[in-house]
Amino acid sequence: MATNQTNVTDISSRPDEVGPVILAVALSLIVAVSISGNLLTIAAFVKDRSLRSKPTNLFILGLSCADLVIAFTIPLKVGHALCSYWPYGKTVCQLEVFFNDVGVVSGMWCMAAIALDRYLLISRDYARYLDLQSHRNVVRTIAVVFSMSIVVAVLEITLWNVRDWMEDYNDSYSFDRYCLSPPRKNVIYASTVFFIALFLPILLMVALSLRFLVLLRRRLQKFKKQSNVLKHTGAKSSKETTQSQAFCLISEIRKMAIMENNELEETSNVKANGAGGSTPFNVRNADTHSPERPGGHTPINMEQAHMGTHEQASNQHHPTERDISSKPEIMRDRYIRPAIILAALITTFLLFSLPYIIFISAIVRIDKSFPHVVHFHLFNVLFLNSCIGPIIYAWTHPKIHKFHSNLFASIKNKILCKG
Repeated sequence: MATNQTNVTDISSRPDEVGPVILAVALSLIVAVSISGNLLTIAAFVKDRSLRSKPTNLFILGLSCADLVIAFTIPLKVGHALCSYWPYGKTVCQLEVFFNDVGVVSGMWCMAAIALDRYLLISRDYARYLDLQSHRNVVRTIAVVFSMSIVVAVLEITLWNVRDWMEDYNDSYSFDRYCLSPPRKNVIYASTVFFIALFLPILLMVALSLRFLVLLRRRLQKFKKQSNVLKHTGAKSSKETTQSQAFCLISEIRKMAIMENNELEETSNVKANGAGGSTPFNVRNADTHSPERPGGHTPINMEQAHMGTHEQASNQHHPTERDISSKPEIMRDRYIRPAIILAALITTFLLFSLPYIIFISAIVRIDKSFPHVVHFHLFNVLFLNSCIGPIIYAWTHPKIHKFHSNLFASIKNKILCKG
């Protein structure tokens, strides 16, 4: 322990450097944006019931909760950066490892669940997709994801406490110098956790996202062809259909008018030849003064009937699911916007996560002499996912964006009123 104390003294007593201060400031900004952004995203779901009513939005809520768990551990890294060593001891280190495991594993699998959701959206009929991704099924999926992440975290802390890892490192593993879980140095444990918590969700995420983009491209091409066909033939066929229906309707109305006139003539003849010398029935007077023809038939206005043919013809067409799915706004809301959200999340995730994942996969077979400084900085880069996630939600989701706009406008108005 004398050696460890000497190392700590040497590190903490060296002259101040600009690097640790800059890193601490950067991490502080990440903390502020991550915590405030994810809390605002969760607040949007709490306040707007329509966000919760759509099951697939719950994946964003779950991912935001995972990012928030990670964000609450970043302040410990600020102290680590300023001191240039881990100043909090073993217990706090275990707490940080536990919450990092929960946040990282649940975030990975939430991303995989979002990719699966997008794949089902494009590969199944919309009615079938709604059955598969019902509110109950989505809630169960999120519950399984967080339960699995908690199991992984508890397993790591349990292995940490039930075994004396110092024997493997000849008392050189000191938490006065750095915070890194000893079980992660075990090849079997590290390989298993790496496969379950990192490799498998990333594999599913990439494969399902690529398949989604392929199917989306096919659907957009099909939609474009249908739009071109309707553009050239839609107006002509619609006009011909309307005229044909109008002619049929006018023909039926004329037949009905002829039949009614015949009935009126027969009725007038009967009355003219009837007993008591009753006055003959005047068809013209009946048409002019009587609101209702004999026999309960209302008079037929040919001009109104002709003018109503276009309205009746248009009302006879009821849009089907295929017609609705061909509309540009439906295509945009149902397929394009989810594709943009998925692309933004996947790109950000791979950009800031792959360096750390590659590093972890590389040190699985390396002994205790691997560079801890590299691990520290790459893990800090991983925190950027929690920071940029809320920005993506506010940028791509209209209702979350509206919530933020209304909130900031309300704050601005209160500040102006006080001023």
